[in-house]
Order: sequence, then C-alpha cells, then structure tokens
Amino acid sequence: MKVCEEGLLASTQEDVLSDAGDGLATLLKGYARHDLLRLYRLYSRLPEGLASAAKHFRGYVTNEATGVMESSKSKPKQLIDSLIKTLAQFERLVDECFHGDNLFKESMNSGFEQASNVMVQGKKKMPELLCDALDHILRKKPTTARIGLGMDTPEEKIDSITKLFVFLRDKDVFNEFYRKQLAKRLLLGRSGGDELEQRGLSNLKA
Repeated sequence: MKVCEEGLLASTQEDVLSDAGDGLATLLKGYARHDLLRLYRLYSRLPEGLASAAKHFRGYVTNEATGVMESSKSKPKQLIDSLIKTLAQFERLVDECFHGDNLFKESMNSGFEQASNVMVQGKKKMPELLCDALDHILRKKPTTARIGLGMDTPEEKIDSITKLFVFLRDKDVFNEFYRKQLAKRLLLGRSGGDELEQRGLSNLKA
C-alpha cells in the first residue's frame, strides 16, 4: 500500500505543483495553510518530494518579489518598505506551512536574492535606496517625526532594513554610501544615538 501511495504521489507531483488553478503558487498566494501543511506532509514521504516542492516555492518567491520590484519602479522610496513586507510574508509561509524546513528557507533566500537585485528605475540603485532608508532611521529626529514609522520602533525598523542587506549583491557599493552617511551624521550631530548606530553596524556585520 505504501509503495502504491508513493508511486502515485511521485507520478503526479509535477502536475499537482504546477497546476495553474490549484497548484502550489495558488495555495501560497491564498495562504492555504492547512493544504500546504498536508502537501508538505505527503511529499516528505518521497525521497526527492520536498526538493521538488522547494524548487517550485523558489519560483513563486522570485516571481512575487520581482513583481514588487516592477510595481515600485515609479515609487522608489516605497520599494524598501514593500520588500520588507514581502520578505516577512515569505518567512511566515516557511515557518507556518513548511515547519521552518531549511530546504524551503534556502529556496526562499535564493529566490528573493535573485529578485531584489534586478535593476531599479531612476537615478538611485538598490544599494543607495537601502542605505537611504537606514540613514532615515538613524538620523536624529523629534519624537513626533517618528510617527511615520508606524507601529515599529526604530530598533525594529533597523532590524528589518538590515535584513535586506543580506540579499544585496553590491555590498561594496552599499558600504561606500553607508560610510559617507555615517560620517555626515556624526560630524553634523545628526545621529539618533550611539545605541541605534551600534545596532545598525552590528546587524550589517552579522
């Protein structure tokens, strides 16, 4: 019985995962948690079952994140926030629907890296946009000026922004912008404080 079941699962896996109407992408987009958990449980019985599912998950991540990049071309200042939200959604899917499986984490990271390094329209490219977003948080501001950060604290915002740094391929370009902005904040007395600055540096070095 087990052999027959595994044979059926293996022979239909590609069709099931790639189905345009009810495939993996549809389940992920609709956050069909119970269906995804069932899919994970079933394909974990196959030697390469989860590897195939993770491959499809990577494609979904790449497509969705690329869509964010494309839709934000005319609004570069909103791009970083959009990417942060999208990454958080992917992480939730991995944790809650795939039991935090490293195979799916690696697929998520690979797909997100590919998408987040596409060319951005405008004068500023991804390394500078990311650096500007971090500089905005690290600058000294009146308390009322921080209302625009929403419910996140400056520390949480720093953590979210620096998490995107991991996926950046042009890290040398980012580091050059970061050093210049750090020098300006310190020399002109615009830094939001040593604790925030240290948090940012520690996250970037992690």
